Amino acid sequence: VYKRQWIRRSLTRNSAEGANLPLGIPSGNSNQSQPPPPRPHDYCDDLSASISAAASPEQAFGSFRALAERLGFDRIAFVPVTPAAQEALGLSKLAPAICVNVPDEWLRRYMTERYAAYDPVLLRAPLQTEPLVWDDLLTDERLSPKQRRMLLESREANLFNGVSIPLHGPRGETYVISLAAER
Repeated sequence: VYKRQWIRRSLTRNSAEGANLPLGIPSGNSNQSQPPPPRPHDYCDDLSASISAAASPEQAFGSFRALAERLGFDRIAFVPVTPAAQEALGLSKLAPAICVNVPDEWLRRYMTERYAAYDPVLLRAPLQTEPLVWDDLLTDERLSPKQRRMLLESREANLFNGVSIPLHGPRGETYVISLAAER
């Protein structure tokens, strides 16, 4: 259920009147026929084509970032979670993220406080196939005080409406793509 809600929430925007309208549908009461709103797999097709054509990881990340922005997310991090993922990328230790555009201050805080050791997203990602919605995580009574504090501090760093998507590779690799909106 929450997956459908997340997709619906991700594929809407607020109009000037405050109503939620699908992306690509203008507000107003026009009698003209409007094109249908984009479907989620339309975005995936566009992303797949642009990533396939990318000449570098930076260009691939740029394509993903453009799609995320179209969906209302302006902050992105790509994190190798498991040792197999780190090895596949040639890393010797957990990096806070490979490709990222979150505030530098938040990255420094994350590293200084060693949040990777108890980040609920990183701990759950290897066992998850569904997106992890940060607001839903905050309602989990099993969170430790440190985990709850970390999630609340992410909001203080202007990272809102966060969602993390686990990606699993064939050799035990787990990666996470985290998306958030800055208000």
